[in-house]
Amino acid sequence: MRFRAIPTYPLVLLVAVTDDNPAGGPFYGTTSPAVRNASGTRFDLSTGVFIIAEAQFSVDAARRLGADHAMLPGTWTVGGFYDTGAFPDRRYDDRGQLLASPTSTGVPLMHRGNWMVYAVADQTVWRTDETTPRAASLFFRISATDGSRNTFPWQPMPG
Repeated sequence: MRFRAIPTYPLVLLVAVTDDNPAGGPFYGTTSPAVRNASGTRFDLSTGVFIIAEAQFSVDAARRLGADHAMLPGTWTVGGFYDTGAFPDRRYDDRGQLLASPTSTGVPLMHRGNWMVYAVADQTVWRTDETTPRAASLFFRISATDGSRNTFPWQPMPG
């Protein structure tokens, strides 16, 4: 299910709720996801629900700065997601030992839920005029998440 609303220009709100594992089956299965869900229409929320929400704000920096020259379009976004499913730990087994240990059960510790929040700015900062494609833009993303399920708990990314 997806929802999009434009309560007032230039604000756009987006929300989606989906099955977090549409192919079904385990994380490390031997059966191909295309075989487990050949039609691609499975929607079973018993494994978890994936919810993502985002607010996008369209900006013309030139107009905001009171300039009378070429448009400087941009989109600034804040958002996040939450997944209610269970996720295997990358490091510890179900008894709290390292998975790499010879005495490990080999069964990963399972965690319930996964989340991330993020902000993205994609902004044109220079343009000769509105009729030419010559322009310079900046892109920046920062995100934060739980380090027990994600490789990078926080990540700035200038572009």
